[in-house]
Amino acid sequence: MSKIIIDQSAHISSHGKPAKGRGSWVFAATRDAVIDDMVFCNVGTVAQCAKLAATQLGVNTVFVQP
Repeated sequence: MSKIIIDQSAHISSHGKPAKGRGSWVFAATRDAVIDDMVFCNVGTVAQCAKLAATQLGVNTVFVQP
């Protein structure tokens, strides 16, 4: 898989800062996804979780949900 792009625009709009570090993260293949199209992850950093989410969703760009 090629480089993963992490779009944090919705997260920044909601929280005023980008997602970083360890925590529980939610990703989707689109910015305004429905819950059934989201991937929930809490096994590492935001970058590690984004990579897992991209693999599960089959995309190169993932959107961090607010």
